[in-house]
Formats: sequence, C-alpha cells, structure tokens
Amino acid sequence: MSPVCCEDQVDIQVVDDMSAGSELVLAFHGSVAHNAMSECWRLDGLMGFRGGGQTANKQYRVRQLHVAATGQLDMLARECGRLYTQSLVWFWRIVRRGGVWLDEIQLRELAIKHGHGSDRLHSSTEQYCLAAFIDALKTWQATRRNDPKARPPWRRKWFYKIVWIQSAIRVIHENGGCVLILSNGIGADHKRNSPVKIPWDAGWGVPAKVEIGWAGNGYELRASYRSEKPKLKTADGTPEKVAAIDLGEIHPAVTAVPHVDLGRIEATIYNGRELRSKRQYRNKRLAVWSERISRTKPGSRRRKKLVKAKRKETRKLDNQIKDIEHKTTTRLVEDLDAQDVTKIVIGDVRNIRKTSKIATARNTPRTSNVKQKIHQAPMGRFRSYITYKARARGIDTTLIGEAYTSQECPRCGTRTKTSSRRHRCSRCGRVSHRDALGATNILRKYHQEQGKDPALGVVGVMATPTETQGIKYKPHMKCYRPPRRSQAA
Repeated sequence: MSPVCCEDQVDIQVVDDMSAGSELVLAFHGSVAHNAMSECWRLDGLMGFRGGGQTANKQYRVRQLHVAATGQLDMLARECGRLYTQSLVWFWRIVRRGGVWLDEIQLRELAIKHGHGSDRLHSSTEQYCLAAFIDALKTWQATRRNDPKARPPWRRKWFYKIVWIQSAIRVIHENGGCVLILSNGIGADHKRNSPVKIPWDAGWGVPAKVEIGWAGNGYELRASYRSEKPKLKTADGTPEKVAAIDLGEIHPAVTAVPHVDLGRIEATIYNGRELRSKRQYRNKRLAVWSERISRTKPGSRRRKKLVKAKRKETRKLDNQIKDIEHKTTTRLVEDLDAQDVTKIVIGDVRNIRKTSKIATARNTPRTSNVKQKIHQAPMGRFRSYITYKARARGIDTTLIGEAYTSQECPRCGTRTKTSSRRHRCSRCGRVSHRDALGATNILRKYHQEQGKDPALGVVGVMATPTETQGIKYKPHMKCYRPPRRSQAA
C-alpha cells in the first residue's frame, strides 16, 4: 500500500464579456479529465434538495469546482442576497408589528404581490432564496431547545449563494464538446437572460442541483447528483466481520481488525504527527497576527491589510488540515474495505470536552495547552468522514462507549492508568500500545453488548493485538482502493 501522487488540479479561468447578449463562459486550462473536479459522497440529510421529495434509499454525490470571480456571478450573488435580505426584513417587520409568523408560501405571495422579485434570476433560484430564510429560522428553532441563548437569523446578506435545480440545468453539445447551461430565466423585457455556460464532460451527466457560492478567494461550483445508496454488505449474505476504531488526539484513529484464519488481531495506527504540527503552527501564526493587529488603530488601512493577510494564511492552513483529514480517513476506510469488514464500531467521544477532568479543570500554564489540544482535536470530523465514506462502500457504522478501554487489561480485567503510549498491566504485566489496546477493548465491548462470547468472531480471548503497524501521512499521498485479499490471492 505505497502512496502514489495526488490527482492534479485543473486551473480554471473565467472569460467574462458583459456586452449585450453575451454569455458567461468558464474555460478550462489543461485537459478536462474526470478528476478535474473533487468528488465526495454525502448521505441523506447532509445535502437537501428543493422541488423534489427525498427517498430513503437515495444518497448524493457532490463534485466541486473552483471558479474565479466575475461581474456576472457577482451580480447574480448580489440579487440572491437582496432576496434573502428582503425576506428577513419582511418577516421580522410583520412579527414586530402584527405578531404573525409567515411561512414560505406567504413570503413568496408577498414578493409576487408587491413585485419585489428578480427579473435576473431563474424562478427556482428566486424561490430558493426566499425559502433559505425559512430554513434558517427552522434551524434556529431546533437549536434553541438545547441552547436558549441561540440567536435567530438577523444578519443581512449583501451576497448569497446561487442555486439552480434540475429544471434550470441542461447539458448540450457545442463546438465539439459538452457545455453545462445554467438558465437565468426571462428578464423584464421578455427576453431570455444570458445563461451561465460551463465546459462539461460527457461522463459527468446532468446534476440534480448546482450551487455557486463564495469560497474565500473565488467562487466554488458544487454539482450534486442523486444516486442509489449501495446496499450493506450484510444484506448480500456476507459474513459479519467487525472492526473497531479508537479516536484520539495524538493518533487520530487506531483500528483493530480480527483475522480468525490467521489467528491474530491486526492493529493499524494512523499517525497524526503531521496533523498536530499543522494545528500547532496555525495556533502560533494566529498569535503572531493577533499581536500585530492589536497594535494598529481600528479602521486603519494597516489593520485592514493585516486582517486580510491573516485570513489568507489561515485559509491556506485550514485547507491543508482538511486535506490531511480527508486523505487519512479515506485510506482508513479503504483498508478496512480491502479486509472484507462489514461493520465498524467507533468509540464514542462526543462528550469528552465536558466529561474529561483535564478539559474541565481550571486554566493553568500546564492545563491550558492540553485543553487547547483536546478542544481542537478533529475527532468529530473523523467520525463524520468515516461514517459517510464507509456507508458509500456498504459498510455499516455504530457508536459505542469507550470508557476505560485504554486502561483495562483484556487478559485479567485490571485497570491501570498510564501517561505514555505504552500500557503495562499492574497485575499480569502484559505490555501493549495504549491506543491499540483501546481499539481492541472497544471490539470486545461490542461483542459483549451483543450477547456474544468475546472470543467468538475475534482471536483468542481478546488479548493484545499480535501485529501492530503504523501508517504515516505523506503530502502527496493519494488514497486508492487496494485489492481484496481474495482477489490478490
């Protein structure tokens, strides 16, 4: 499983001619290959569609493409922001004066009645902007149940994302290639507005939804596709094989996979040194920028320049951190898939920031650094990435409590605390890696809760893993699907 080079990114240049009757054309520089757009999978609930009902057996594939800012995209984003702000102002004004809460249909009728719609956007795009505020309002109502101090949507948006649904999207053949057409409806002069044209690959098909929003240094196009959810491996009669994952701050993930035929448990440690160093460097740079900004006068040109430079460097580091997290989790899921794993059990650490003694202790020079590491640990993102990437490969996931799993000896049951990565039982003297021990005990705990003998489906009496290996992140590592053991044989 040696790493290979990462996919090359395709540079995009936007050619904009705002003359009468002109069209927005996005020109590719380089070969238009299938890997020109980054691709990921999202399950139901993570990507919503308007204008069509969701089906329980559907999931959504998302392609992302970065484009430069243009006058037409700025104009469309400004129109969407105006419609969103209009809905926000009308809603709270009517609530304040009459105590009436409008719904999406009433807001749309109000816009039609007073003629405050847009003749530059497609009707579906206009409806989406009006409904976006209602969605934000529902999110606030749901959040307020757990957080009474949560604020409702109140901020005006001068720019907002542009959304097209399937009725406004089509793919045509033009000049020997495929072009994605995003319609902008009919204007006030009863003439069709200039659509947005994007060079497209025939293999990409027609997306169910296209969204263009600001991504910090340019616009980002997100094309969503509906597709069938892959069936779980267990539904096809595949024998159940359970693997456990222990999430942590030093090592983001450690897996424990039983191999009954080989008579051992394989523990794989996914090294987090590169990820930790990026987070530490980001914290140092933020401290440097904050100190320099604090010396400037609010509203001065110098302050604005420093804030802009700070955001640029932070955005770059955040992208590098996100790249490491995605490549590590993809490699992890593909390794488990290659070992015919049908179910993943993940240790539940969602409340670690509230229950950990060190995380809730008073701030001291010793605890502040540790608390910062715990609060910045990407355990929640790792769990989310692993869940949807495993589901896309037909692997089920579940959470289980991981209390004392890194302390309890699997041979005698004695709990021994340790401050290092090396765990030695105080009673029987068994030595093992602490994180590998945690993953093994998570697997053992799952079998116990299922009413099974811990020795069934695993190796021996759930002793320490007999084989431990480590995987280190490399900057140009590309995650690929290794061959299955049966195919390799």
